[in-house]
Amino acid sequence: MLCVLLSLCLSAAVTALPCFDKVLLADGRTIEGTLVPSTDAGYVRLKIRGIEIPIRSDLVTKTYVENLEGYVPKNKQEEDYLKKGWVLFENGWMSKDRREGELKKRAAADKAVIDDAKRLQEWSNAVTEETRHFVVKSNCTEAVRKEYTDRLEAYYTYFTDDWGITLTPGEVKGKMKFFLYRDYDDFLRITRVRYGVGGFFSFVDKELQLYDDQLDPQLTRATLFHEGNHLLTYLIDTKFHYPIWLNEGMAEYYGTTQIDEKGKFHIGGLQYERIVSMRTDKATGNVLGLREVLTTEQPEFTARHYAVAWSFVHFMMESPKYGKQFRGFFANLSKNQDLHIENKVYGNVKGALKEASLDDVALAVEKRFGKSIEQLEAEWLQFTEQAYGELSPEAWYLAARLALSNPQEDGSHVKTAFDCYEKAVNGNIKNADCYRAYAEMQRLGGIDERKGTIQTQPPDQARAWELIQRAIDLDPIEPLSYTEAAAILIMEGSLQDLDRATSMLDIAMAVGGSRNSYIKALRDELLAAIEPAREASRSQAEIDAAAAAADARNWYVAFYFISGSPEPPRLENLKTTELRELIRSGKVHGIDHVFQSWKFENPETHELLPGENAWDKDWVDVKDIPLFAEDLAAAAAAAAGGTHAAPPGSNGAPDGGAGEPGGAEAPSKDAP
Repeated sequence: MLCVLLSLCLSAAVTALPCFDKVLLADGRTIEGTLVPSTDAGYVRLKIRGIEIPIRSDLVTKTYVENLEGYVPKNKQEEDYLKKGWVLFENGWMSKDRREGELKKRAAADKAVIDDAKRLQEWSNAVTEETRHFVVKSNCTEAVRKEYTDRLEAYYTYFTDDWGITLTPGEVKGKMKFFLYRDYDDFLRITRVRYGVGGFFSFVDKELQLYDDQLDPQLTRATLFHEGNHLLTYLIDTKFHYPIWLNEGMAEYYGTTQIDEKGKFHIGGLQYERIVSMRTDKATGNVLGLREVLTTEQPEFTARHYAVAWSFVHFMMESPKYGKQFRGFFANLSKNQDLHIENKVYGNVKGALKEASLDDVALAVEKRFGKSIEQLEAEWLQFTEQAYGELSPEAWYLAARLALSNPQEDGSHVKTAFDCYEKAVNGNIKNADCYRAYAEMQRLGGIDERKGTIQTQPPDQARAWELIQRAIDLDPIEPLSYTEAAAILIMEGSLQDLDRATSMLDIAMAVGGSRNSYIKALRDELLAAIEPAREASRSQAEIDAAAAAADARNWYVAFYFISGSPEPPRLENLKTTELRELIRSGKVHGIDHVFQSWKFENPETHELLPGENAWDKDWVDVKDIPLFAEDLAAAAAAAAGGTHAAPPGSNGAPDGGAGEPGGAEAPSKDAP
């Protein structure tokens, strides 16, 4: 489908037609291109920059045929319009001057929208407004600001009603503050928190701090419900300091909250990354005991502790046996007569906080439920075996996202994300965002942590290209997939294609970037990288040409064949450039055998000696020679029509050459 279409050669310079056809989407976007006939009523097909994009019909509100090339008038009136030089514009006929005037007005409106958005993006111009329970300050768009303030207000009402929380008059002076930043850079710069923090609630300042993740709005919503839960827990008793395991466990429990189209709250979903964490601990024999987690102080409370805390709270809240009791235990903990409450003074807190030791809280748990921690642990572990089951591809995707939202100093969160993404795509997940995010990680070999990339494996251009095409196949009108495709094509490597990258950026703007300042900024950043990449490519080509001219190596090729079949003729006395071209053209494959016969003169003794590499001394498979890795990748990409490119080192065996290499005739070990 679209994956195949992406392999078409795209021109970097596209001559604009006098008029474009248009598709108006239900979300308000207008996409310009050329409408082409579709044999499937379920899709509208629009050609943009030489690529046919299938758009699901249910996403389309209206189409406008405006490209008059080859247009056949329907009646005499249309014949007259054409003779006058009039054009079609959104199903109406008008003069070219009038149409151009309308287009200029719309372009000016688009520019005004972007300029206004840029102005508001400065924190000094942030909007401050009041809702029923909060003072909100934000430099996000009005739509984003409204979404999250509405969610927070609904959450406040739901939680306080559900838990029966009534504030004491004067206990909280004034309204709580909610700061919402347009992106992570602003969040880090203004709050001055360390990288990796995704949001926080400060009960000292009575402030909830959050940022809008435009690439992953679901993550922002989850953070809102998690950090918002800390705010709401604080309101239960503003002078009581909840134990870390209970505070974070409950916040994680509410972090899965979903609000349906009727405004109904659904809580208690699964935290898949936490499940992965616990299962990893179990597989490695590094399990944290429940008592250990319940008595671990905040400075030592790691992501592994979070996982157990969430799972135990989830078990207790969802349990028909313990649920009601646990809610009462949580809501009334500050008044629990079994606790020895102490007043503690902290330097950054006005007045004292009521606090109980973690050992004391564990004893209170045992007394309230009439079970030892170890007995509760046994019931909880039995619950986890029954309730979690096998993780679906979508669950692995969510686990990957959650892993990246909880960075670890050793970078283990990146490796966890790689593993989870791989399981998601191997399970054939039908989620374009998953493939796009994983493509970006493969391109970087990790993640871009404020431009200081954390790599856990080498960047893989071919794998990234394969993944991004799958993303585009699933959602052909997502602009971020085209910007990612451009970034992959700008990379150094066998798939680098800078003209094609430019066209991908044009498509990103066409399918949704005209009024999206984020997409436009990303497009501009990538465009700025193209000319330096082009110059680097030219310089590298000159270096490669000089190296090729000085390369005296002499190669022999013995083709892979199945025992019992005739041995193919060998190739002899090939220059390195000649062998590389044969590999790229698919005439020599990764499982074919090669030997390098040129001997090098010892400058002191003038003795002719073989090189130090294995292929200078014996026959070696082409795929085992790093020199030819990019050539093999390029050959695999070409064989797949330029779409699902095999990674460097793939053997690319031709039909009839398959089978275990051990079952084939090996060439003689004697030098040719």
